[in-house]
Amino acid sequence: MKEYHYSKGEIIHKAGDSADTLDYIVSGKVSINADGFLITAKKNSILGILEQAENPYSYNYIADTDVTILSYPFTRF
Repeated sequence: MKEYHYSKGEIIHKAGDSADTLDYIVSGKVSINADGFLITAKKNSILGILEQAENPYSYNYIADTDVTILSYPFTRF
């Protein structure tokens, strides 16, 4: 597990990049969006849960506020 900090507006994950982590939001809010789909993930949410390990991200994950996440490896068995 690694801790990361993002400032408001920073891209955490971009659609098309390899989905290789699951990220627990310790503080802040993150927008998850793609093709008209938009949801806000808040503290205690897990980013990447809608993705398939090691495939491209389907969504953009962007910090709505300053965000702290704990990042865990996301791989296929």
